Amino acid sequence: MAFYLIPRKLLLATFLRRLFRKLKNPYGVLYSDEFIFRHLPEKRKHAWLISAPKSGSTWLSVLLEEGLGWDTLRLMPKDILREEVPEIMRFMQLSRSRPVFTPRTHTRYSQSVHRMVEKADIGVIVQVRNIFDMVISYLDHLNNDRTGFIVPVAFMNFDSWKQLSDTEKTSFIIEMVVPWYFGFYCGWMTSNLMKDGHVYLCQYERLKSDPLQELQRILDFLEEGRAETLLREIVEASDQKPTKKNYGFVGRGRLHLNDEQKAKIVSYASFYRGVDFGPLGISDSVNRNDA
Repeated sequence: MAFYLIPRKLLLATFLRRLFRKLKNPYGVLYSDEFIFRHLPEKRKHAWLISAPKSGSTWLSVLLEEGLGWDTLRLMPKDILREEVPEIMRFMQLSRSRPVFTPRTHTRYSQSVHRMVEKADIGVIVQVRNIFDMVISYLDHLNNDRTGFIVPVAFMNFDSWKQLSDTEKTSFIIEMVVPWYFGFYCGWMTSNLMKDGHVYLCQYERLKSDPLQELQRILDFLEEGRAETLLREIVEASDQKPTKKNYGFVGRGRLHLNDEQKAKIVSYASFYRGVDFGPLGISDSVNRNDA
């Protein structure tokens, strides 16, 4: 009898020691990444809009929020001026059953983001825009900001900005901000998430030319059908909302940037072999030869 009792006592003692160690820091156990992922409901759907800045994502966020009608889950504090890395702890705010939509974040691809997308089974929409148009749009954005700012993708403040000439301002965007865009774009385009069908690539130009059709494509990707009449009403209603859609002129970059500036932008693409830069407005022939 004693032969059988000893192992059981040892087993119980070991269990109690481990439990005691965990109870010393219960929050470390309850709110670990693995604990959070393990307790996510399997059948809940989650869509996440990720975009490069100045890509029309405010407008698309409104269209998707209205079109999906899901709960909203922000994966980081709103209007923060830092690199937009998602916070896993925010999954604790989830409903156990209702699907959720995460409005646009400017999040670069990384292994931790990859893990989050797979563990939470998130459908990702990555939105991009013609890189030349983006430069002009970003220039307008910084020129119109009078409060002082820190750009998440490249540091700048109003005191420094107002001392720059127009040429220097454009150079700042091209030399300091555009490389972030190439890192953002290439990271997502070459990721296994893109290859495995976890990501839908939305081009701003396609959204602008036919918003109803592009919205339907995204909803099809998410396997969420909606009546065309409803989507048409949502698209028309978005005209009355502060989405900055009317400022997204297509083709401005090619008109306002000189050949040297365009060539500088194109030169960044030469570092990435085998990546299709067509969605950024850089053709394969331009990539290899000239601007």
